[in-house]
Amino acid sequence: MGARMKKGMSDIRGAAVDSTKLMKFLKSPPKDEVYRIKAVLSVSGSVKNSDEDLAVPTAPNSKNRYILNWAFGRWTFTPMGEEVAEHESSNDAILRMTMILARYESTKWKKRLEAGGLLELDGTEQGELTVKRVN
Repeated sequence: MGARMKKGMSDIRGAAVDSTKLMKFLKSPPKDEVYRIKAVLSVSGSVKNSDEDLAVPTAPNSKNRYILNWAFGRWTFTPMGEEVAEHESSNDAILRMTMILARYESTKWKKRLEAGGLLELDGTEQGELTVKRVN
């Protein structure tokens, strides 16, 4: 299943995923329902790896752009440099995420993500979250 978050067609620079809600979301999926989460995202505030002893390097640019790798309840954030060229599918996206789910779990997780509250933009800005099932 894929999720993509954009801020309207206006200025997306400066828009970012709320780090507090993101960290809560990363702790919530049961390991028997969600196997992996891969994402490229811009985050407001600071993020932490699941292993508290492993420090997350500061993003080398002002966009706080990271690659997220989540597997079976553990995750790491890798900062992206400005010189890194992103795939066109991530262009203008604040968040581009892929979730690998257990059989028959995609409908439930699609509804949870679309209901809101799990992944949101920081502040009062409203974005557009698109969730697609991919077979």
